[in-house]
Amino acid sequence: MPSALYLGRHSASDTVNYAILCHGAIDIRFNHSRLLSSDKQLVFQKIEDLDTEFIESIWSDTVLDIFNIGEIAAKAEISGFVWFDHMIEAGQDFGAGARSAALGEEAINKFLTRTSRPGYQIKAIITGHQHSRDMMDKMVENGGIYNSWSERQWTSEGEEIPLSEYKIVWTLSVSPDSQYGQAKDYAYATYAILKMTRDFSGWTLKPKNVYIDYE
Repeated sequence: MPSALYLGRHSASDTVNYAILCHGAIDIRFNHSRLLSSDKQLVFQKIEDLDTEFIESIWSDTVLDIFNIGEIAAKAEISGFVWFDHMIEAGQDFGAGARSAALGEEAINKFLTRTSRPGYQIKAIITGHQHSRDMMDKMVENGGIYNSWSERQWTSEGEEIPLSEYKIVWTLSVSPDSQYGQAKDYAYATYAILKMTRDFSGWTLKPKNVYIDYE
């Protein structure tokens, strides 16, 4: 199973627009420039160069302390694509997640801006459940999906969400037959159908809830 999946679609201007799909959050120790600059249709890259040097080139040394590099990020075997969380408050950079580091809106925007190239752009990040119970509350309040740092949220099942009108990060809730589902008392799992057109203005996300009976 991959740590992250990058799905790309050529635009009319021949720029490739990408959506990142992962369980946790983007791993800011992984420089995806080489991966996304490839002209091949199908590319695999083994993540084996997670280190502090790359993020030191983007942020100051003080960020490394906030990011808890000594205990988490320096351990290359721990992928942020799997374990990192997102901060709930808007306008934040880094913080401590329930299990590891948490990325804020500013950190993600800085990372995407400073790793961008003329030929591609990251347009959406779609993640699995987070380890924060506060984030779980947000997802349950909004029918199993949450758009981080946005005042506007999805409101009705079956509605296609125009991604260009929302913030970049989306999170889907975990199945209810889990410790999170049992704690929050909901009875559905959430998935979403992503439609990627040549023009990003036509990209949509259509959430669906599957109700589950479990003991």
